[in-house]
Amino acid sequence: MSDNRNDIVIPVGELCQVQIGVIKYRSVFRGVCAPKYVLLDIPIVKGKYEVIPAGSIFIVRFLDEGMVHGFETTLVKSYTKPFNLWVADYPYKFKTINMRQSRRISTLLPTRLETKASTFFDGAIIDISEKGGLFSTIDADESNFSKGATCHVSVSFPSSGEVENIKCKVCSVQTIQNHVQVGLCFLEDKGKPYLRFKSFYDSCRVMWV
Repeated sequence: MSDNRNDIVIPVGELCQVQIGVIKYRSVFRGVCAPKYVLLDIPIVKGKYEVIPAGSIFIVRFLDEGMVHGFETTLVKSYTKPFNLWVADYPYKFKTINMRQSRRISTLLPTRLETKASTFFDGAIIDISEKGGLFSTIDADESNFSKGATCHVSVSFPSSGEVENIKCKVCSVQTIQNHVQVGLCFLEDKGKPYLRFKSFYDSCRVMWV
């Protein structure tokens, strides 16, 4: 479900996605001069700032409270001093997509799972959704996990370190190519560990829209 709106507030300082053609890049909103301009970091590609000519048209997307907002804009000017910035036309219309329906995203997050019997298994979460993930390990067999049992996972994220002791329920267990894969559902949705996981998930989602 999507709709067109013009009452959206652009979140200065927050992550956004820039799409030029079919290629998507990370950027950050750096300022707004409504109703004329929006300022963004110039995306970095392979260690170099992306160069496009003035007048180029591109799409910008960002996530806010479960909604992805997007708009089409035109590059007005690029600045390299004192900061690397793009100045683009301020959008007159936003397209909004409801992203409340969870989607699975492939990952490779080093994870330690602790069972109710205080047994630990090292592995990785290989995909995530808003409410759970798929844990994969070669250090166990299916008999180590019982469907419906509670457990805790500690997950290492690429940029924000480890999140410890997220309480989960075992929803499924199967063996694929010598890896035991355990489907996990989170049993909490307000604690700090879960909220950090949710923040990581949301940042991934905005890059996959």
